[in-house]
Amino acid sequence: MVGFGDIPAIYPLCSIGRQFSTAVLSFTSPASPSSPPSPTGSRSFEGATDDSRSFQIPSDVNGEKLVSSAADGSAETVVGRMEVLRLSEDQGTGNIPVRGGPSDCYWGELTDLGRQSTLTLGARLRALYVDQLGFLPSSLPDLPPASSPVAFRSTGMPRTIESLHQIVQGLFPERDGPVQYVVRNAMDESLYPNSMCARMRRLDEESAKRAALTWNPSLAPLDSLIGKYINGPVRIDGHPRANGILDTVMVCLAHKIRVPKEFDDEKLLETLENAVVHEWFDGYQSPEFAKLAMGRLLGDLKAALERKVADPFEVKDKLRLAVNSCHDTSLGGILNALNVFDSRWRRLLPASMLVLP
Repeated sequence: MVGFGDIPAIYPLCSIGRQFSTAVLSFTSPASPSSPPSPTGSRSFEGATDDSRSFQIPSDVNGEKLVSSAADGSAETVVGRMEVLRLSEDQGTGNIPVRGGPSDCYWGELTDLGRQSTLTLGARLRALYVDQLGFLPSSLPDLPPASSPVAFRSTGMPRTIESLHQIVQGLFPERDGPVQYVVRNAMDESLYPNSMCARMRRLDEESAKRAALTWNPSLAPLDSLIGKYINGPVRIDGHPRANGILDTVMVCLAHKIRVPKEFDDEKLLETLENAVVHEWFDGYQSPEFAKLAMGRLLGDLKAALERKVADPFEVKDKLRLAVNSCHDTSLGGILNALNVFDSRWRRLLPASMLVLP
């Protein structure tokens, strides 16, 4: 679809996330290339499974983090910060690299508009839980997780982590310390249907094949309208897939990028959306699939609510708000598992709230 309307090969929509600070190690004095620094006992793993203090890095007299030193102590390192500007690069003709622009981004990255949307979501949470209800403190407290009224978690995707950062910025523009958030190992991730489970993956693939057989005929009438833009028929399992076409159009419409006039037809978009929804979520008609896909997440949520009910005066459980940054398949999965899905694909920043009255 590149080149039709104003659809670009690379979207110049990600200027904000390109410049940032990152943690680096720095030598406190010049190190000899022939004598690289070697780790010392400054970071012990003894008892690490039951004592988080074993991972603490000691500080020097200036409060800088000492990490390692050479055997003779001449090449100590400290944790510092580096200002970074990340740019894109394409492979040009003759293997000559072509430098991208300062705001170029690729598929799946959080755009500037996405940052604005998640910042606004955080501000809305603040308006309700801080300003209106006084349920949360005005600034983010610097407390250990067990004592904090808030908890933040994200999947391991850069866009969900960056979205979480923007939500926290909107919710707590003032902070007493660093923002603590957690990311699980991909093997243990429960915030989305985890394809690491072979049985769930097989059920999902079978469901997608059935959806293609059932709903591809509904897409056939679109071939004469938009098939020319993809050089082929419009199908759930086509090339590109129907969900890729829908995603491309939705991104363009949200960012005011001109698309071919055929995509101005809401009926056409609804036909695409309906087929894609069946592809992604028909699997939840199987109780086994629903349990494998969302059972662990719903179990986590249930356990958290039960802990609150058992401790109404917050003697032990101080948590009042948990924010999980995940994916549209996560929210669609929850709604399907709870049998409240309206069969619509939310186009921008879907969010759901589970509230204990």
